Amino acid sequence: MTGFYTGGMNMDTGAVQEFSYEIGAITAERPTGAVLVNIIPREGGNRFSGSLFSAYASRNLQADNIDDALIARGVSTSSNLDKNWDLNGSVGGPIKNDKVWFFASSRYWGYNNLVANAFINKTAGSNPPVYTPDLNQQAIDDSWLGSASGRLTYQANSKNKFGLFLIDQGRCLCHQNVSATTAPEAARQARSPVNYLMQGSWNAPITSKLLFEAAAQRYLFQQEYFPQGTVNDTTLSVVEQSTGLNYNAPQQGRFRHNSWIYNYRASVSYVTGGNAFKTGFTLQRGDRQYIGNVYGNLNLQVLNGVPRTVTVNATPYVYLMHLNRALGIFAQDQWTLKRLTLNLGVRFDNHVESIPEEHLPAVQFYGPRDYSAISDVTNWKDLDPRLGVSYDVFGNGKTALKATIGRYLQGETIQFAAAMNPVNTAVNSVNRTWTDRNGNFYPDCDFSNLFENAECGQANNLNFGKPITTTQFDPAIRQGWGKRGYNWESEVTISHELMSRVSINAGYYRRAYGNFLVVDNQSFAPSDYTFYNFPLPADSRLPAGAGSSVVGLADISPTKFGQVNNTVTFASSYGRQFDHYNGFDVSINARLPRNVLLLGGVSVGREELNNCDVVGKVDNLATAVTGLAAGTAANYSGFAGPSSLYCDIKPPFQPQVKLQGRHPLPWGIDFAATFQSVPGPQILANYALTSAQVAPYLGRNLASGSGGTTTIGLVAPGTLYGDRVYQVDARISRSLKLGGTKLRGNVDLYNLLNANAVLLQNNVFGPKWQQPTAVLPGRLLKLSAQLDF
Repeated sequence: MTGFYTGGMNMDTGAVQEFSYEIGAITAERPTGAVLVNIIPREGGNRFSGSLFSAYASRNLQADNIDDALIARGVSTSSNLDKNWDLNGSVGGPIKNDKVWFFASSRYWGYNNLVANAFINKTAGSNPPVYTPDLNQQAIDDSWLGSASGRLTYQANSKNKFGLFLIDQGRCLCHQNVSATTAPEAARQARSPVNYLMQGSWNAPITSKLLFEAAAQRYLFQQEYFPQGTVNDTTLSVVEQSTGLNYNAPQQGRFRHNSWIYNYRASVSYVTGGNAFKTGFTLQRGDRQYIGNVYGNLNLQVLNGVPRTVTVNATPYVYLMHLNRALGIFAQDQWTLKRLTLNLGVRFDNHVESIPEEHLPAVQFYGPRDYSAISDVTNWKDLDPRLGVSYDVFGNGKTALKATIGRYLQGETIQFAAAMNPVNTAVNSVNRTWTDRNGNFYPDCDFSNLFENAECGQANNLNFGKPITTTQFDPAIRQGWGKRGYNWESEVTISHELMSRVSINAGYYRRAYGNFLVVDNQSFAPSDYTFYNFPLPADSRLPAGAGSSVVGLADISPTKFGQVNNTVTFASSYGRQFDHYNGFDVSINARLPRNVLLLGGVSVGREELNNCDVVGKVDNLATAVTGLAAGTAANYSGFAGPSSLYCDIKPPFQPQVKLQGRHPLPWGIDFAATFQSVPGPQILANYALTSAQVAPYLGRNLASGSGGTTTIGLVAPGTLYGDRVYQVDARISRSLKLGGTKLRGNVDLYNLLNANAVLLQNNVFGPKWQQPTAVLPGRLLKLSAQLDF
């Protein structure tokens, strides 16, 4: 359901019979790769049974792990727990023996987490807005979720079984995204008043060799975002560029997502001694509506407290997208030939999105707008192989050599319809420099005049307020065969049994992504940019030496500033771009006598990204297209003009080590523990500069004017990382039988050694650069118990 912005279902574990995970070599039954989780619900039986589960932890059961080193880095409070809880009850049994069964479950769980270095703003809602942290009131990230589900199973006869599953959830992320860089009053309340799923299924083992399966699902979701109590519809968001702190109000106002999603699947399996054949189809349809709004239609940015920039927005607006069909038809066979097993699969996908007619009433900065329907946003067709081979090397079942290769599609539902929607491709916001001459902390200017006037500089897009689309999508990326984003996944592994119930596994894994997209502003040419170098500030924490500079920065010519005529097309139209992952894993699985278990391994890999052959030919500022997110393997690239700065990202190989074990102790006690060592967070340094700081090196003011600002990266991505994160967790459990019931008690110890690794840090270069914003929570004792009857 990627792209429908559902947030998804949070599974009620009491209603689950089994979780099945596929972590690679996904079969032709699915269009995408990555990790696949199959959730099999419980369905009751001829005997009444159920369970009650409860868990609780609070700040009184947690240790403090803030030491002098963290205090020296500006940490005054930890990311510890206030409280969390989990209550789960389930029951199932017969309505009619051997014919009809039911199963019902309900769960209520949540958490209140203290947020490191985040505090209540004592002056929230003041005029002018000011951030004054109350160091005695730490900010809290609070969330709760309630769930109720039920399942009916009907065994019509020995050949046909039907199931009906329903689940309804409500939740609140009551201070979503609150952090050291988002003050509590700027965090949103994200509530889901509608989160409902209904599924019917049919299972028919016609013979011992032939199986029919089918299912249909309906999912309804609504998520609404509300302000905190100090915020109203005229409260303006403020961002301090030197620290990245957002305060006073969220940058987005009240808005809502509504999604209606329908899924269907059917398959037939035929299994013989040497073959396991399966064919079938999957189909998804749906709609999504977005209703957007920004408080006061203005966002303010300041630098060291001095007003610098205002973002002007034209809201509210509404748009709708349709997923006409995401159809997949597959066939696969597992064919065993003595010591050789072949997995042969192929999948056809057809993905069609559209946009209906849209009629928007007049809002501030825009008159009424009418847009025609677009019936062919996408019509992609893909034929993807899924191939695998396994060979029993010595014929004794102890050593297996495996290899797989497959083409997998980028996850997509209605992202393209959102990106191409005329409401989005019109200009709904612009940035303007702002000089607060009268000191009233409000940009006093005529926003309908896009050129410099009063306290505002020229808008960075002169199409603002015009009912035209400023971004065109090349038909070549939207129609035809093989045009959707994809990746080739391949792996070669070997497994060997060292001794009875002890095996070792090793493997090489590769991912190669393709069909990258770029945004090219047709109004610009490379000659329209002025290149400059900027000297690195004096800071011993920066990796480059004294006297070094950031080389190859670019600024558009002032005569071209504000002109936008974008085209989205394939990066391959300009040159070669690649995004590859290569990794190696080694693991061991030991199931020893007396139920002793030891699992673990080492994974080493890295992802390399390079667009150097493209970037110098694409004439655009770093631009995102609404609905198409930039990021790892996202098949979209935003470039900072024709600059090749940081176009080749090649991070170091960094190992991950993970171990887990279990050892039974006397008196029916079980002891289990896990250990992990993973890389620390990537460190960046995003430096906000004024036009006055840049002018000596650029030879003029920034194109945005004398009051303009720009942000440059002082550290190349993939070169600087924080300290590794080490964590040990443990559990002690004991089970007791009480007549026909079983009681199991658990004591969990998270972060047993009370480590205090930094998980996130401030990446804005300034007075708070590298100040930790999230620290591994201190040692926590959590109590839980489950009663089965």
